[in-house]
Amino acid sequence: MTHCYNLFQSKNKKIDEVLCMDNKEILWQTLQDYLKEYGSFINNTTVITGIYIYQVSIEQYNAMTVVDIKQQLERLKRIVIAKEIMHSVYQKSFKECLKKILQKTKLFPKEALDIIF
Repeated sequence: MTHCYNLFQSKNKKIDEVLCMDNKEILWQTLQDYLKEYGSFINNTTVITGIYIYQVSIEQYNAMTVVDIKQQLERLKRIVIAKEIMHSVYQKSFKECLKKILQKTKLFPKEALDIIF
């Protein structure tokens, strides 16, 4: 869990660094970089969150303000946390399940499995 915390803190720190800027292009590029990484997660959870990703036209981009993009980045910080926590929980659940299955095979001593998992 510490690794998970450090991971999302690191990723959100990058967002915080650009939120201090008023450069629309840098803010936009940062948003796009994060959407590449988290876009499928966002769209897969739309039913729960009501948030989804769609392409914007050049006219829509031109109409956006720095404040609009900063608001999107602020929302993205919460998404980063949610995704990283869920990924960490799934990893832990998977490991626990695999450990139980391996214990049932009796091919590995419990002590060895405790060390591995």
